[in-house]
Amino acid sequence: MVTHLAPPIGTELLGIQLHELSDALLDELAMLVAERGVVFFCDQEIDIDQQLQLGRYYGPLHVHQNLGHPKGYPEVLVVEKSVEGSERILQWQAFDPDNVWQSDVSNERQPPSYTTFKVLTNPPVCGDTLWAYGYEAYERLTPLFKSFIEGLTAVHCSKGQAGRYGGKAIKKDYGGVVAAEDKDDILSRVAPTHCQHGHLQAPSPTALLASGRASGGEGSSRTRRASRFPLDPDRSFSLVHT
Repeated sequence: MVTHLAPPIGTELLGIQLHELSDALLDELAMLVAERGVVFFCDQEIDIDQQLQLGRYYGPLHVHQNLGHPKGYPEVLVVEKSVEGSERILQWQAFDPDNVWQSDVSNERQPPSYTTFKVLTNPPVCGDTLWAYGYEAYERLTPLFKSFIEGLTAVHCSKGQAGRYGGKAIKKDYGGVVAAEDKDDILSRVAPTHCQHGHLQAPSPTALLASGRASGGEGSSRTRRASRFPLDPDRSFSLVHT
């Protein structure tokens, strides 16, 4: 069953298991992800090693340079929202945490092309992860505003993130935490505000979300290029960049 969650982007596929897909179907999946930006798969039986195998099919795996990783899994990043973590975020953020959007490792010279999420724990209600479509946002700008940002550049920097977490951002026990290596040379880069086709440059990876619950409704449909994680407790992901 195929369900498009929003007109420009976001699709949910039911009735398939990611770890059982043939190479031909994985190729077709790549085409679908390229077209729809983010694709969701519910009720998956995929484990972490199979998630890594899925990512390796599409290319070398990325190792996050700021955040720690579970012992023995350098390519895995655990994304967690706990009560403790939410209180910490509230302390250092100068803006409403419910409206925080993030773009994955856009500071690197060559950001990853794909991201896979696997939901590890999820609250019974709420806890949605939202996705925004940068290209659509650009198209809705007025011609005057588009001309204003034409030729501008933006600095993508993660030094603040590296300083806050110190390479040890996993709070729960996922087999031990290994700190990320200190590589200051990749903490920032300068990018144009738009790509060659005139769309807003948004280097967040395209995504596949495994075992997720897709919710509908205006304002809550998942779309690509930037994501916002909720502050609900007991929600965590394993994340792999390719």
